[in-house]
Amino acid sequence: MIKKILWGSGMIRAVIILMLEIIGISGVSAQTAKNDTIPSALMYRISGNGLTTPSYIFGSMHIIPHEFVNRSQKFMDIAHNVQRIVTEIDHRQSKLFNDSNIASAKALAEQMLPHLVLPADSQMQVIAPEKFHTVDSLLHRYRLVKTLVPNDTCWWRYEPGVFTAAATQITMGMYITLGQEYVRVKPEQTSAMIDEYMSILADSLQKEYAQLESLEYQKSLLPQLIIDYRKMKIDSTFINNLCRGIASMGDIHNRANMLYEVMTSLDNAMVYGHQMMDAYMKQDGQRTAQVLMVANQQAGQQTGEQIALRERNDRWMKVIPSMLKEKSNLFVVGLFHLTSTDNGPGIVEMLKKAGYTIEPVRI
Repeated sequence: MIKKILWGSGMIRAVIILMLEIIGISGVSAQTAKNDTIPSALMYRISGNGLTTPSYIFGSMHIIPHEFVNRSQKFMDIAHNVQRIVTEIDHRQSKLFNDSNIASAKALAEQMLPHLVLPADSQMQVIAPEKFHTVDSLLHRYRLVKTLVPNDTCWWRYEPGVFTAAATQITMGMYITLGQEYVRVKPEQTSAMIDEYMSILADSLQKEYAQLESLEYQKSLLPQLIIDYRKMKIDSTFINNLCRGIASMGDIHNRANMLYEVMTSLDNAMVYGHQMMDAYMKQDGQRTAQVLMVANQQAGQQTGEQIALRERNDRWMKVIPSMLKEKSNLFVVGLFHLTSTDNGPGIVEMLKKAGYTIEPVRI
């Protein structure tokens, strides 16, 4: 679980870009939206080309609570009037996997924590007071303490090297907190994200529910993030490897300072998160994608190919036309699938090129 990690700025940037892509299951790599001929939006109406009833396609971000669409009368009217709701994967299966996986992760954490309690000095004692208070403030600001130590509020009693190695999970937690704040969902409120909510909505409206790809296929694209904790076992070998991994990060003073560097770097990078959230709340899908483009350029990375954006869009376009012909649909997919990139056209441009009439819809 713990690998030998050199936490330089390049590693932090890589984590940030991975998370920026996860939140939209995107793959935006270089110039974004420059080839889009359709006005920017989050939702589009699909008609013409022989269709008897219109369909709609909506671009979600996978960290946005469902209240964003649930509070929109326009969105809910569209969902009520279509015959079928379509998502990337079956979120009923996804929820079963996630619930089981989270339970396993918590059980593993409980087994690990006794091995991670600092023997004498706490992080409070081995790091400069101002740095300690900065880390403490950020962990509470993004509501991360329970993520790191579910059954304790005294996070500083535990090994900082383990928290440092959990930077991807920390970043996800930061983005989820931003999503809740922008949609004005209370932190203690349990709220499904937009994608997961679509399966719930389909059931409540008694609509057919369909998917564009399988959960297993999508998991294969995101091995850096989707770890199956159900397959992990805490034994002496695991603990020994864990301790060696921690030791490779230097002494306790160095590890505590590394945690400070990770937390402040990730917090500074949240400027992109705020810009994306602001654009998304304004329903400017192209601007949202352009912010991701800038983040990629800042990181000096082009990671779109890693999760096969063009390949997946091409696969989807082999089935979407027949679905459009069969009945009216509401497609809900990651926003960045809708937008053109250097890797290829977005879904809305592909639909337009195929002869459909595409119109932006404000919800």
